[in-house]
Amino acid sequence: MRVGIATCRPFGSFAFTLVEELRRRGHEPVAMFAGPISAADARGFRVKHGPYLHPVRLYRHGVSDDDLAIYKRFNGKLVYLNRPFNHPRSIQTIKAWNIDLLLNAGGPIYRRTLIESCGATILNCHMGLLPEVRGMNVAEWSVFHGIPIGNTVHIIRPGIDTGDIGVFFHQNAKGIRSIDELRHTLASQNSTHLATVVEAYANDTIRFYPQQRDAGTQYYRMQERLKQVVNARLTAGYEPDLDISERPYVRPAHA
Repeated sequence: MRVGIATCRPFGSFAFTLVEELRRRGHEPVAMFAGPISAADARGFRVKHGPYLHPVRLYRHGVSDDDLAIYKRFNGKLVYLNRPFNHPRSIQTIKAWNIDLLLNAGGPIYRRTLIESCGATILNCHMGLLPEVRGMNVAEWSVFHGIPIGNTVHIIRPGIDTGDIGVFFHQNAKGIRSIDELRHTLASQNSTHLATVVEAYANDTIRFYPQQRDAGTQYYRMQERLKQVVNARLTAGYEPDLDISERPYVRPAHA
């Protein structure tokens, strides 16, 4: 199975740790596709290194020694796209790599043409329970509405967080006392949860559950006064109201 990673931050910790988590499970990514952060950055990398850059040749760009060590064990290619991800040229580049699974690691907003034309199943790790909470600040909105917290790994389809659900990794809120701690706890597990689903996908031991498009609510950026309510609930010891014990796609976050 050919696995690729899509990121707008190829030097970010998410991309590095995802490579390592996949390798631990025997799934070396064949390519990491990086959209240009700016046209000048993209031109600079292409002039210096060409369109395909092996990580061993990475020059220091604010990269730690630990992260460089991970990349030196990465046998794939870092592929800088000279257009945004949703541009036809970028889609053709991704398609040419014959990727089976494309993992979102801080990548773009995926438009229909990219989703339907790149030739890969795209997986995302969403910091909230699907289908209930879609969109932005979903960890915070979960606490505000009494919904269990955790990460959902799902297939990306056209629409906001409406793709088939693989696993919801339910996080116990014990010891989480603020929004910052909540977001850090969930974000620190993104790579592990994605890699876990990749392993199950490769072994054909996972079922994906379709969502009804009208089954959830799309949320937007939470206002500061509402964040104060969420912080107070976390400080007091958050217990969700919604029972999800009968849902077949729920697992403990640390199982």
